[in-house]
This record gives sequence, C-alpha cells and structure tokens, in this order.
Amino acid sequence: ELLLPVAGDHERQRFYFESLLHAVTGLKNSGHATPTILDCSSNAGIPALLAAKGQGLHSLALTRRSEFAKTIRALVSDNGVEELVDVLNADPRDLLEAFLPDGRRVDVVVLDPPGTPLHGLSPFALLPRVRKYLLREGGLVLPAGGCLEAGLIESTDLSHMHLVPDGGRWKELDLTVWNEEARRQGVLERLVPYTKWLGSHSKMAYRWLSKPRCVFEVDLNTYGTADVPPLEKTMHSLSIEANGRAHAVVARWVAWGALENRSLSLDAESEYLGRGLTWPSYVQALVAQSQPPGSLEPISVQNGESWQLEVAVRQGTGKVTGAAGPEFSFKLLGTAAGNSDLGGDTEL
Repeated sequence: ELLLPVAGDHERQRFYFESLLHAVTGLKNSGHATPTILDCSSNAGIPALLAAKGQGLHSLALTRRSEFAKTIRALVSDNGVEELVDVLNADPRDLLEAFLPDGRRVDVVVLDPPGTPLHGLSPFALLPRVRKYLLREGGLVLPAGGCLEAGLIESTDLSHMHLVPDGGRWKELDLTVWNEEARRQGVLERLVPYTKWLGSHSKMAYRWLSKPRCVFEVDLNTYGTADVPPLEKTMHSLSIEANGRAHAVVARWVAWGALENRSLSLDAESEYLGRGLTWPSYVQALVAQSQPPGSLEPISVQNGESWQLEVAVRQGTGKVTGAAGPEFSFKLLGTAAGNSDLGGDTEL
C-alpha cells in the first residue's frame, strides 16, 4: 500500500514538521497564540500528530478512505493525543466548518506537494474550496509553494517504453508500424508520469545531460486569487554538460516549505527507497526530425551547447482539459536547424 512508503519517509515527515513549525512560529508572532491545523495531505496523519505532540495544537486529520481513518485513529490513541487530534473519513471538498477544530476556520491547511497526490488530491483541486470555506483569511497553506523543474535525459532503457527499438525491427520482423502509430496517436507529445523508474534506486540506466532547472513557480498561498493570462510562454536555456543522445525531457516538482527559505524543500531525490514510489517524474519523449516515420531516433547533443526549452502554461479559460491546476506543454529548440519540436498539454 502506497501510504506505507509515505509514513516511513523520514525526510518527507521532517520537511512537513519544519514547514509547520515555521508557519506556527510566524502565526504566534503575529498574535495567533493557538493556531489550528487541518491536514488534508496523504501523509498518514503525521502532520496533525506532530502539531499536537510538538506544539499542543488542535488538529483535524482527513482521509477519504475509511480503513485509513481507522489506522490514523489508532495512531492518535497510541501517541496519547486523542484530546487534540480528530480524525474524519471525508472528502475535504465536502467538509463543513462545524467539523473543524474549535468549530471555526483553521489557521493552517496541510496539502500534498504539487504533482504528487497518492490517496489525497492535488492541491490545485482543493485550494478553491479550502479558501472559501475552511481556511481563515490570512491563514497559511503548506507547502507554501513549489517549482516545476525540467531537464534532458539520456536513457535507452527509458526510450524502449515508448518505441520499438533498433529502427522498429526485430529479427526478420518489420515492426515499424508501431512506431508510426506512436507518432500518429501523439504518444511522443505527451508528458507521461513515471514513479519508480526514475527513482534513485531504479535499475533503469539514465543520466542527466542538462541539470534540471526551474521552469514554473507557484505560490500556493496566492494561487487562484488573481487573474492570470490564459496562455503564457517562457523560454529557458538548458545547458548541456555532456555529449550524448537526448531521449526525453523530464519534469518533476520541488516543494518549498516557505517561500522566503527555499532550502526548506522536498523533491524526487532521496536515498529512501519509498520516495521513488511516491514522487512522479513526467516524461516527454524526444525524437529527431528528418527520419522515416517508423524510426524514432533521439536528438544528439554536445557538451557546451545551450538548448532552448519553450514552456507554455495554460490556466483558466486557456486550459485544454478539465483537470485542476496549470497545464504545460514543451517545445525543445536547439542550436541548429532540424531539431525536434515538441508539443502536448498535460496537467501536473
């Protein structure tokens, strides 16, 4: 069960503990002596437990699955904080103010990092309801924000997940029709989420040809409160650090506990085995142009080159799908003519 790798991820729990401590300290310094906490994340009820044991704060832990609620209640009982932590089996979007700690809107709401919901929900899906009914004005959302990073990866193993290798041939068989169909169906234009394949303990062979860099930032405490353009395009330089063949653009989220202290962060990198099961990377395949439709060869890059990645962000009326949150599409533009031009819209 994927809740167990989260419960056992000490780095993740430390991130939430330190983020919560930072937020509570700020609230107390501004005159809120006993902040209340609503934990809507899929962190096994641990943020609510930490708020109770470490700060003596009244918290409510929510989970949409009844068996999880039963386990979290046992966790609360085992730690002797029944008077401070309530547990409900409910969807946060259906929760009424009367069920919140002290029967009033809370001071802090804890959500999952962007792009990583397991049994919970995307923060972008919850924020409208949270702000309207559950969080007091001036209250805080945790994580405070995050960044979508992107870079180029070389991985023959990874490429075999979206194409028939060796030019689409195997022994005496011509299988190029499958590669042609992948092009026709737009398979190469989609950001596809993968978890364990790109984790630090994965046996998949891969290397970064360019270091991941931030291509989109979000402040979860202000997201959705101001008008944004339906479509916004930005250009980002990807510095190539090794000769190789770029098989894919890989994007992944980094979460920040506080916008003013981005060293308080959580991302895909961890020596903990469970992180690879719970933190997706989003992969968009790269293929060079000027080749037969059934051949999907990657793009050759050289150390020292600077490739331009165009990132289109669609929000509000500009969105293509009905999913919550911004939608992204990538176009990779190189240093020479004839390089691949990528497209596709994916909500992360």
